[in-house]
Amino acid sequence: MRKEQKWKLNEQQAINDELKAKEDRQQDQRGDVERLRERQTWQARVAALPFPQYQLPKKVFKEAKDEHKKAEKDFARLQRQTEPNLLAEREKDAYLKRNEQIVPKCANMAEKSENQASNIKTAIEAKKQQIKELDGETAAAKKLSDKAKQDMPGLQRNKTALERAIEDRPADIDFPAYNERLREVTRQIRDIDPRREEIRLEIGNLSQHIKQRAAIIEQAEAEKASLNTQAGQQAKKLRRASPEAHRAWEWIQKHPERFQGEIYGPPIVSCSARDPRFARQVESALGQGKMIAFTATSRDDYRELGKVVHDELRLDRINIRQSGTPLANFRAPCTDEQLRSFGLKGWILDLIEGPEAVLALLCDNRRIHATGYTTRDQLGNAAVDALKGPHSPITSWVTSTESFQVLRRRESGEYATSMRANQLGQARYVIRGCQWGRKVTRHGRLRLNERFVDWQ
Repeated sequence: MRKEQKWKLNEQQAINDELKAKEDRQQDQRGDVERLRERQTWQARVAALPFPQYQLPKKVFKEAKDEHKKAEKDFARLQRQTEPNLLAEREKDAYLKRNEQIVPKCANMAEKSENQASNIKTAIEAKKQQIKELDGETAAAKKLSDKAKQDMPGLQRNKTALERAIEDRPADIDFPAYNERLREVTRQIRDIDPRREEIRLEIGNLSQHIKQRAAIIEQAEAEKASLNTQAGQQAKKLRRASPEAHRAWEWIQKHPERFQGEIYGPPIVSCSARDPRFARQVESALGQGKMIAFTATSRDDYRELGKVVHDELRLDRINIRQSGTPLANFRAPCTDEQLRSFGLKGWILDLIEGPEAVLALLCDNRRIHATGYTTRDQLGNAAVDALKGPHSPITSWVTSTESFQVLRRRESGEYATSMRANQLGQARYVIRGCQWGRKVTRHGRLRLNERFVDWQ
């Protein structure tokens, strides 16, 4: 009886669960039923309309739907095409942010180096004074040695005379007194011999010491003089900007036979600014990365230089580019008259002198032939609006305080533009006459002082 009751209860529970499941299902399908009823209502209303009046909106809807799908495909294609450029731009922004963090540290290091150079200069003056004192001691020791040499014959004669006097043995000679005198003279001779040898060794050591110091001073002075030359200043500035690029450039200059054509050094050492007033504009237009990039004139030299830099010298942060397009192929996007109508004075390319291969590479990578410049702090609103316009041939320009770049989004329409502005930093490398950066006299002194410290 109990089993039958339990079975009935289980059966009843199963029926209740099934009923609840069907109620939940009906509740879930209520929305579908309402949408179906709404659709039937709209179908009835559409059926009541005249047929042409319904067909025309349907056709318009279909065309709009097809156009939407086409636009989505175009948008996806444009995204795929522009993704590498956007990625490169984001990497450039990240690189600039890292440089902005490094610049204050470099300034502090430069200040510390200058203080260290001043301290070492003082140490050099003290060492020079010590050299003068050692020269005086050497001269005195030499005089003492000469005097000892002059006294040797007299002492030898005295010794010989004493020996003869001992051999003669006169009857009235006081032998104890003569023996004591002989012992005294012998002791004097014994004392003089070690001192003479000591003086001779000291003179030799001092002479060698002075020769070494003279050679080091001569070499350091020659290196200091080379810093005043153009090549020395350029090499110092390149080492300050990139020690690895400086090491690679020194190797290239020592091994030109490894390359078929010309390998041009970074713009820091191969190019010059025509006018120092526009140093900030030139550095902003070129960018830090391109100012330390090497230029190869053939594909074979490009590969050979890459092999040397990465495999032999084990350098990682080296930028190598191959110049394949002649400089004559890069033309200004508008005439000089149009350029002046925008309030600009000229092109960045006009401010730089250097090998055509290097300038062509800068035109290709940094578009210096299409970047304008002006001596004013700001352009007028009308000029800026004209440069931002859809038909403007110029998309980037530099004032005396800022650099500007117009970004166009063609997919959003010809008037969809934005403008990016960056403040110009202080010129660190570019000055007139193939010299990039500030004078490096203090760095020359630092190198000279380091040589003295290493020798000590």
